[in-house]
Amino acid sequence: YRGLSPEETSGLYSKSFFFWLNQLMTSGFRRVLHNHDLYPIDSDMSSEVLQQRMKRAWSTASQGTHRALFWAVLRANVKSLLYCVVPCLFQLGFRYAQPFLIARTISFASDESQPDSIGWGRTGAFFVVLLGVAVSNGIYYHMTYRLVTSARGSLISIIYAKTVDLSITALDESVAVTLMSSDVQSICNGFELINHLWAVPIECAIALYLLARQVGVASVAPIALAVFSTVAIMSIAKVMGHAQKVWMRSIQTRVDVTATMLGSMKSVKMLGFTDWLAGIVQGLRVEELKEAQLFRRLLVLRGFLGNILTTLCPLVTFAIYALRPKDGRALNVDTAYTVLTLISLLAFPVNNFIRAIPAMNAAFASLNRVQEFLQSDGRHDHRIFLEAAATPRQQHQPGLEGIELRNLSPSVQTLSSGVIIARDVSFSWTRDAGFSVHDVNFSVEKGQICLIIGPTGCGKSTLMKGILGETPSNKGFLYTNCRETAFVDQTP
Repeated sequence: YRGLSPEETSGLYSKSFFFWLNQLMTSGFRRVLHNHDLYPIDSDMSSEVLQQRMKRAWSTASQGTHRALFWAVLRANVKSLLYCVVPCLFQLGFRYAQPFLIARTISFASDESQPDSIGWGRTGAFFVVLLGVAVSNGIYYHMTYRLVTSARGSLISIIYAKTVDLSITALDESVAVTLMSSDVQSICNGFELINHLWAVPIECAIALYLLARQVGVASVAPIALAVFSTVAIMSIAKVMGHAQKVWMRSIQTRVDVTATMLGSMKSVKMLGFTDWLAGIVQGLRVEELKEAQLFRRLLVLRGFLGNILTTLCPLVTFAIYALRPKDGRALNVDTAYTVLTLISLLAFPVNNFIRAIPAMNAAFASLNRVQEFLQSDGRHDHRIFLEAAATPRQQHQPGLEGIELRNLSPSVQTLSSGVIIARDVSFSWTRDAGFSVHDVNFSVEKGQICLIIGPTGCGKSTLMKGILGETPSNKGFLYTNCRETAFVDQTP
């Protein structure tokens, strides 16, 4: 177990109270941490494992359907998602034991005739419930962040794999950079709250039922405010998703221009374009902030809707109860404290739900961008490899009824001496466009040095990319006995 992380080898108590982090924390307090001080990564969280899972899930998905990538990510990380369910249910149980304990404690404190042993029992119950809340919260968020990390690793690995497999005509490095940074972070923000989508309705139903038992018809107030907040946030959620998509597009434009400028810094300085290009980048940043204004305003509105229950609900509930008391009973201390506790408990999940809906809509918008990128044209290698082509041509091919069939393709013996051989091959940058290089015939022998000379725009780069199998070709044949060829560009 020496090469494993303490997170993998720790037991129940160590994981529940995060004792396995003590050594790392102690080292961090004593000195500056180095790479070798960090624990090895969990084997289930390694990039190789996550990439293989995501590739299998995406290859079996209906890639043309809406939200296909979302379901593929869930399938690839279903184990991490299920690990969040049990601690979340324990959270609900311990959280809603508190109102009962508060009501019993207030009743005990109001009656001096009860023995002290009951008070000690209440104290022990509070200790168990609060400890349960702490432990279940810790385990829940631990599992949630493992889910987020798995989702991030899965998405980044499949985006990277697609980037190196893209057709050279479809490749845009800035798109991949934006997807792996801003879009993946937006998706992770949504996955951090994904369990609230099923847990919050259960939690709200429990809280509203307990409120109805305490205050009767006055429980309509929190129900009405919760419904209003939910409907309002759902109505702006789609707008938030669109606003974030516009913002991400402006970020992508700025990153693209900045990366291009930094990649050509030598030319920029020699031509004296430094101040001019700096002004362009600054202008793009200002434009990006303008595009983000709508999204940020909707964030403020979401915060307002999320805090309605905390600020208005107690006032409205007690006002209705004063007008229509349950069973004619006046509001006493234990009822008031229990109702305030339940309203506070109700406000927490509703606020989470209000945060979760826009976050998931923003995540869906980013997932759609990633899905479009994954559906871009891939690289199709048109070359014929000599070692693969040689095997069937050297075999004797018996025909029907004693007639021998003759192979009409070029003889292997005439090709075996060449490293690269072109026969009437033509190249173009897109399949629909006309050929940029027409009917090329040449051969390159082993140990030979060749020079391709011609004026600018005559097709030298197109020919080189064709030899590498990057530019499309549907005419002629290109043979090679090198599956991997090095190409040193002018800007390596």
